Amino acid sequence: MTLRLLPLAVPVLVALAGPLRAQAVRGEVVDDAARPVAAAFVILLDASGRSVARGLSDGAGVFVLRAGEAGTYTLRAERIGFASAVSPPLRLEEGAVLPYRMMVSGRPVALDAIVVGGAARCAVRARDDAAAAPLWEEARKALAVSAWTERAESLHVVATQFARSLDRSGKEVVPQESRSYEGPTLNPFVTLEPEELASAGYRRTEGEEAWYYAPDAGVLLSDAFLDTHCFRTVRGRAGTRGLLGLAFEPVQGRRVTDVAGTLWIDPRTAELRHLDFLYRNLPREDDWRGVGGRVEFSRLPTGAWIVERWRLRMPAVGRRRGGRLVLQGYREVGGEVHSVSQRGPAADSAAARPGVR
Repeated sequence: MTLRLLPLAVPVLVALAGPLRAQAVRGEVVDDAARPVAAAFVILLDASGRSVARGLSDGAGVFVLRAGEAGTYTLRAERIGFASAVSPPLRLEEGAVLPYRMMVSGRPVALDAIVVGGAARCAVRARDDAAAAPLWEEARKALAVSAWTERAESLHVVATQFARSLDRSGKEVVPQESRSYEGPTLNPFVTLEPEELASAGYRRTEGEEAWYYAPDAGVLLSDAFLDTHCFRTVRGRAGTRGLLGLAFEPVQGRRVTDVAGTLWIDPRTAELRHLDFLYRNLPREDDWRGVGGRVEFSRLPTGAWIVERWRLRMPAVGRRRGGRLVLQGYREVGGEVHSVSQRGPAADSAAARPGVR
């Protein structure tokens, strides 16, 4: 399915709405041929390197970012498939707007040149591995914009969510239940803080119930995740043929339930396509193959990234005499976004927003 972007009712760049009442930088992103660059993700960094504001350049390459206080800042501009650019230090005066023209490279990155080895070592911190670093950089950009889009809640989506029960062979045994959703874009998975997932794992039990948590963009970008997983490059086969993968798995010695998976990237466009993951260190793990999920990403013409489709499969288990867990089937939940618009009805209550545990 091709995601449908409805006509925009307000400017893409939310920061442009309303008068400028604080110190800010109003800039223009251009390439090395002086052409405006739309959909660049621009980040305002303070002197310590902390992000204080971020947003997408509009169709004319224009962006406006506000700082909480006067001081010295730098700008970082990122585009999928191109090298990032960083400005020299910029002084923002109290109550003033600083004009700035930011130049970025117009030369695409060459992911096709990456050498993928089948027996490549798994390196902690993908950015420290020569082969994995370029793939991680492009995946990181998409994940960062996706996380920002979710927090900004500037988009209104129409989506469908489903739930169904499967037998042990994966055949449907209970008719699929589905419901429609309209509201702000949010993470489809209800997850925990990265540090909590790293320390206690992605599966929790409450009495006879088990709760499974999935890695969202914020988790994948966190230090807690990067420090507890190692990465290597893989080449796609069958359904992922033509794609390059950044595979990750828990570092040796992890005992809690964790996740292993692959971020799949199109080497022609450097765009993140989807994430496949499986749970590791489950009880009776050998009998519960296929327990995991898929998250499919979509890039909108505005440069925003959203989760377009998602699916999570969990085991349905029972106990035999003696307390032994036995796999009875699976419970599968997921959803799909059908259309997106820039402004919609008032945001729903948090309880009504889409989420999967």
